Amino acid sequence: MIKPLLALVISLFLVSCGGSGGSGSAGSGKTDEQESSIKTNRPALIINDVNVNYVSGAEVDVVVNNRFGDVGFSLTNESVVDVVAITNNKILILNPGRAEIIATDVSDEYQTSEARFYIDVAAATNNELNADPVKFALGQADIPRISVRGQRGNLSYEVEEGSRHLLDVSATGELTPQGQPGRAYVLVRDAGTRRYLPASVRVSVDIEPIPVAGLSYDDLSLAFVEGKTLLPQRLSGDRQANYHFAVNPSAEQGVIELNPQTGEITLLNVGYAAVDVTADYGPAFSQSRQTASFSVNVAQGVRKAPLAVADLQAVYADGRLLQPDVEHALAAITYQVAQGNSITIDRVSGLPAVQGVGSSVVEALDFRDERFPAATARFTVDVSRAPHPGLAAEDITLDYRPGLSLLPSFSGVQGGLVFSSDDDAVAKVTSGRVYIQGTGVAHISAADDGGELYGAAQQQLLLTVRPGEHPLMQVTPLVMEYADSCISLAGQIQGNRGALQLLGSSNEAIARVDSARQCLQILAVGSTQVSVKASASALYRESSPITVPVRIENAGSRLKVAGTVEATYGGAVLQPPAVSGTVGVVRYRIADGAARQVVSIDEQSGAMTILGAGFTRILVTDSGSDSVSPGEAEFDVQIAPAANTSAVSYASAVYQENLSLYPLISGVDEMNYHFELRSGSQVVQLLDNSTGELKVLAAGAFQLDITASSANYQSRVLEVSGNVERAPHPGLPESLIEFNYVPGQIVALPLPAAIGERNISLLGGQSGGVLRVTEQGDLELLGYATTSVSLVVQESGNANYLPLDPTTVRVRINAPLAGHSDLDMTLDKATTLISSSLNSADNLYLKDSRMVIAGYDRELIPSSEDITAYGEGRKLVVWMLREGDGLRRPVIVYVSRLDGCSAEYNLSGLADATPVAADAAGYCIGGETGRYTIIRIIDEHNLSTGVWNAEQPLTIDRRAERYFVPSTSGGVYVSDPATTYVSDATGPARKIYEWNRIGIQRTVE
Repeated sequence: MIKPLLALVISLFLVSCGGSGGSGSAGSGKTDEQESSIKTNRPALIINDVNVNYVSGAEVDVVVNNRFGDVGFSLTNESVVDVVAITNNKILILNPGRAEIIATDVSDEYQTSEARFYIDVAAATNNELNADPVKFALGQADIPRISVRGQRGNLSYEVEEGSRHLLDVSATGELTPQGQPGRAYVLVRDAGTRRYLPASVRVSVDIEPIPVAGLSYDDLSLAFVEGKTLLPQRLSGDRQANYHFAVNPSAEQGVIELNPQTGEITLLNVGYAAVDVTADYGPAFSQSRQTASFSVNVAQGVRKAPLAVADLQAVYADGRLLQPDVEHALAAITYQVAQGNSITIDRVSGLPAVQGVGSSVVEALDFRDERFPAATARFTVDVSRAPHPGLAAEDITLDYRPGLSLLPSFSGVQGGLVFSSDDDAVAKVTSGRVYIQGTGVAHISAADDGGELYGAAQQQLLLTVRPGEHPLMQVTPLVMEYADSCISLAGQIQGNRGALQLLGSSNEAIARVDSARQCLQILAVGSTQVSVKASASALYRESSPITVPVRIENAGSRLKVAGTVEATYGGAVLQPPAVSGTVGVVRYRIADGAARQVVSIDEQSGAMTILGAGFTRILVTDSGSDSVSPGEAEFDVQIAPAANTSAVSYASAVYQENLSLYPLISGVDEMNYHFELRSGSQVVQLLDNSTGELKVLAAGAFQLDITASSANYQSRVLEVSGNVERAPHPGLPESLIEFNYVPGQIVALPLPAAIGERNISLLGGQSGGVLRVTEQGDLELLGYATTSVSLVVQESGNANYLPLDPTTVRVRINAPLAGHSDLDMTLDKATTLISSSLNSADNLYLKDSRMVIAGYDRELIPSSEDITAYGEGRKLVVWMLREGDGLRRPVIVYVSRLDGCSAEYNLSGLADATPVAADAAGYCIGGETGRYTIIRIIDEHNLSTGVWNAEQPLTIDRRAERYFVPSTSGGVYVSDPATTYVSDATGPARKIYEWNRIGIQRTVE
């Protein structure tokens, strides 16, 4: 009885313990009836879930609770089969994942129990991923790649951001230096696998600079040779450096000429010079700069032959320069007179100059060229007397005058002159001077002895002396009372040289000339003028007529006029005041000097017709009688101005440039107006104060003060207002605007100045690919076509013009003109290779660019066959025209760009070179760049027999956003070409680095 009781107690204890098991499933403990009757009950089997990391082939350690027998493991039917494997009842890890396991506990004494549990296998951490640091020097041929150990998955490589200026890395770990030394870091990433998590390792890359060799040059010493050039003798140094040569400023200057880039030396003079050499190294070198210097000692050269000068013979000519025949001179010759005085040295030219007759010895000195020894040579100059150049004089004609003398002027006089006359009655020579004696003709001879330098010569001139002008005569007026007589006027005239001759009387009613007796016959009282002249004589011509005033007087007059006449302007007829004391015929007229525009007068009745307002004076005359002299009297006439009824206005106007406005005037016709602008000076300009003409300046209102005045009307001031309305917009030209394409060019539309704010846009937003409208309203040329593009222009208007409604302007961008591109060429082959002008040494340091093509009709997408056959490229449709009939057919052109490192992209290796995209950077990092273009006509089946030309040429250019200046030192980028000067530039700063104009011609047989 004891054993059963003990078994029951143990069983109860185990059941209670089973109630506190883990997350695994416990077995039910149920057995069949037979087992239940045989085996003892037991607590359920308990196994907790297991979490492990992947270890290849490792056994999973399972903790089993309530185990009474042998426990076996198996996968459930639902479990993933490749996570674990059960071998010999051991659970072995295969892969990360989750597996569901059934555990069965079988015992001979206790009931069988099952439990389910999960095994979660996590991916393992890759702790073995590793890579050694990399170290290499710039310029070495074999650049190591990153070597990675412990790789589990796919590797990727990335240069850390702070190191990208030093290094580039490929997808396979190959390293490409960027040309600068330093330490870079590359991040190597292992993408991991199912079994291992991703991992990464940081690899240091030390880039060492290229070591720099020492720099030295050999000193140079030589004798001077004209035009000799030589190169520096470098003893040590690096070819990769950029050398610059300069003459040391502390040494003698002008001894040599130096090419700063090549160091080529040209000898200029003798002396000592020092050359400083600077070697600049790029960032890839261990040292940025080295300097060295060498001396150049140039001694005097050897003269090829002695100096020689031929003797000279010359005929005297004052100041004549002589040009000696000098042989073997090395510089400008200096002359000096050794003996004799026929030669002097001209101060300006330095040449021998004739100054006399005779023989002189001249010494030539050649010492100015210090590069050679000085030399001298003597030569003789014989100067003989010159023939007299001849005397010349113009004949003299003059009028006689008492005491007149002269000294005849002869040109060409070389010595002393002696004069003589062939007629002393006309002219007499005394003490070398010719004195005029009378009228007539005489020959004056001159003899020149020639002096010391010329022979003798003679010449004569004809002297003609004409009668002189009669001298002025003095006149005394004749005043006398009337008497019946004939009066001589000889007492009234003094200074006559010939007989007096009375010519006539201005008033023969008063006095008349008696020609026969040459006296003046007195006829009546009054005044007259008598004309008189003196007759010609042997020495004087007839005088001009003179006038002798004559007045014949008698008794005075008693004529009187009473009162003054006053009236107002208006056209009435006025009667004169009463006149008394008349004895003869009475006449009326306007007094001398009085205003004649006030009235007109009837001379007989004195009745006056008003002509205008004002004041005048009327003269009344009485003819007198035999006993009473004629008389005169005066009276005043005052006409007051009438009332002013004038009116002035300006018609309303519409603004127009250079428009003039004129006033509309009504009222009195004979009015004078004075216009003054009171306000609106910004609207109109008063051009004429008297006519009121206004020049329109702008739209708006204006006001004038107008003074209307006249001699016949009262003055009046009028206030007049006017207005200028805004004008309709004048519009824009309708003609087609054309430009010739230049890549990258920005042009302004040739439109009139904008009226207000101008807005330009593309009609419908379509540019046809040929232009773009900038923010400033200019056009950026993108391409060209045979059709035009329509632009819409609007203007807001201003104070003078109304806004412009949207207006269409047509623009056509034509093909570029020949002669404006860097290269004009016509392709006549199916395939053409073009070597870029940028392959020159002037563009060595040019980096990235992109290729732009214009002038085609449309672009096609290259097929896979095209890519296989030609590589990356542009597939373009180009229209062709047949010569003769203008038939139009398309061809397909394939343009390939081959830009890259010249080691691969060169004329001998292009067959294996890979074309790059038109918009790729296309340059070699750390080396020279080769740039080429291949143009292929890949489809021309549409062309029939004949000669075909492209309808318009293609343009191909390479460009970027930075300015580049080509230069003899390889070129340089500049930020502001306007302010940056490149001393060795070979071209201007450009963003369009090159552009080619390419025509196509095909001949189909």
